[in-house]
Amino acid sequence: MSTRSLLLAATAATTISATFSATSNTNVNPSIDIVNIGFVNVFPDQGPGGWPGTNFGNQCSGEVYVHNGVNTTLQKSCPYIEQDIKTCQTTYGKKVFLSLGGANPNNYYLDSDTSGESFADFLWGAFGPASANNGQPRPFGSAVVDGFDFDIESAINPAPTDANGKTIAYATNGYAAMINHFKNDLYTQDVTKSYYISGAPQCSLPDVHLTSVISAAWFDFVFIQFYNTPACSARAGINHLNGQGSDDISFASWQQSASLNPAVKYYIGLPAAKAASSDDSYYLTTLEAQKIVKEFANTTSFGGVMLWEATYDQNNTICGSPYSVWMKEIVTAAVQGTTFDADTTSKCPALIVSPDVLQPVRVLWFYTRLLWHRLQLSRWIVWKCSLVQLVIDRVNYFNKEQLYSLYCVDYIGYFYLDKKLAHFNIHNFVHRIIEHVYQKQYFVHIHKLAKLYIVRYIDFHELFCVFKQHSLEFSVKQRFQLDIVSFDLEQPFKPQHIFTCEHIHHVFFCKHQHELYFA
Repeated sequence: MSTRSLLLAATAATTISATFSATSNTNVNPSIDIVNIGFVNVFPDQGPGGWPGTNFGNQCSGEVYVHNGVNTTLQKSCPYIEQDIKTCQTTYGKKVFLSLGGANPNNYYLDSDTSGESFADFLWGAFGPASANNGQPRPFGSAVVDGFDFDIESAINPAPTDANGKTIAYATNGYAAMINHFKNDLYTQDVTKSYYISGAPQCSLPDVHLTSVISAAWFDFVFIQFYNTPACSARAGINHLNGQGSDDISFASWQQSASLNPAVKYYIGLPAAKAASSDDSYYLTTLEAQKIVKEFANTTSFGGVMLWEATYDQNNTICGSPYSVWMKEIVTAAVQGTTFDADTTSKCPALIVSPDVLQPVRVLWFYTRLLWHRLQLSRWIVWKCSLVQLVIDRVNYFNKEQLYSLYCVDYIGYFYLDKKLAHFNIHNFVHRIIEHVYQKQYFVHIHKLAKLYIVRYIDFHELFCVFKQHSLEFSVKQRFQLDIVSFDLEQPFKPQHIFTCEHIHHVFFCKHQHELYFA
C-alpha cells in the first residue's frame, strides 16, 4: 500500500497526511487523522471480468476474486486491513479513505459518465456500508471506509477510442459524474456517519486530470503534489522567497481556482525524504518547510501538509523524530500563531506539542501499498495495534527528555528506551508497562552505556515462558545475535549473560507476527 501524509490546518485543527507504498514500513503516528489506502489501480472498463483491481501489497491473501469464470485482479481476503480499519476508526477516531489510480499502472480510465457511476456503485457496495452491498465482493469484510481519494495520473498513448472510433478524453472522462454520484446519491444512503472525497493533483495549473473535475464535482480535500513539477514546486517557492528566479509555488493559484465546494481545503504536498521524489531538490528541510507553511497557514482554505510517503517519512528521522512529527509541530505553531524553532540543521530544537495541544491536531496518512510492521521510530514507546499499521491513541510528552509514550489496545507489548534518557527515571514507568500487560510483576533490566537501570526482579527465562504461553515463538540469539540478562535481586548480583543496549533501540513483541524483534 502507498500512503500520502497530510498535515491539515483548519480554524481549530491541523491535519497531517502520509502516503504509503507497497513496500511501506510504517505506522500511523499521533498526528495522523485520515488513512488513504491505495490503490484501486485497475478500473472496470479495463479490468478482467469487468471488475476493478487492487494492489494492497501482501496485506491480502494471494487469492483474487473470480467473476463470470474470469480471474479478476481484485485481491481477496484482507483480514489485517479489515481489523486495522475498525481499530483506527472506533478506537482512535481516524478516517480511512480508499484511493483510486496512482502512478503505476497508468493506463486506467473511465469510458463514460455511466461507467463512472457504475464504478461508484461497485466501490460503495464493496467498501461502503454493508447495507449497501448488492452482491459485490467485500475485500475488507465488514470494515467501512470513510471516503474515496482520486489520485488520477493516467497517461495513455495513443489515447483510447470508443466503439465508434472516437477518441476518449481519458484524463477527465467520467470522474465528475462518478464523484457527484458518490456525494449526492450514495453517501446520502448512510446518515450514521460522514463520507468524504479527496483528490491529489499535480501542482501545475491546470492539472490535466483534476482541475476541471474539481470545478464540476464535490471535493472536501485537495492534496497537491508540489514535488514533481519544478516551476510550481515547493522548492520554487523557497527559491522565490530567497529572491531567486521568477517561478513560485502555485498554492495561492490553487486557492483561487474554481471549486464546486467553496469550503474545500488545500494541502501542501511535500516529499517526506530526499529519496521520496524524483529529484533531491524537491525535499525541504524543516526550516524551509516552515517558511512555506507560514506563507499560507492563515488563509481560510489552507488545509495543512501532505507528505509522500510514509515509509520515507519513518526512515527520515530528524533529531530522533520522523519528518512528519516536525511537520505537525510546524503546522500547529503556524496555525496557532506560536513560535517554534524548526532549524534542525545544526541543533535539535525541543518538540513543544503537549497532550493538550495534540488533541486538536489531526493528521492524515495515505497508504498506497504495503504497510510493514517493524518500525524505525526513535524516542517513542509504542504499543502495536496490528499488522497493517500502528495507531497512536495517546501521547505523554516529557519536555526535557523529549520522550513520547504511545499506547494502543491490541498489543502484547512494545517499548523503546533511548540512551539519551540517562537522567529520566524509568523504573516506575517500565514496571507499570510490564505489570499492565501481564498482570504480574515482571521487571526489566536495561544497560545503557554502563548505566544500569534495574527494575526490581527479572528472570528473562521465565518471561520468555510467559510469551510462549501467549503463542509467541521467537529466537532472539539466532535472529539478532543478542544476549539476555537474567538477574535475581534476592541473590548476589550475578548476571547470567551480558545484555548491552548501545545498538538496541526497540524491543518489539508482536502478537500477530509471533516473534520477538530487537530492531
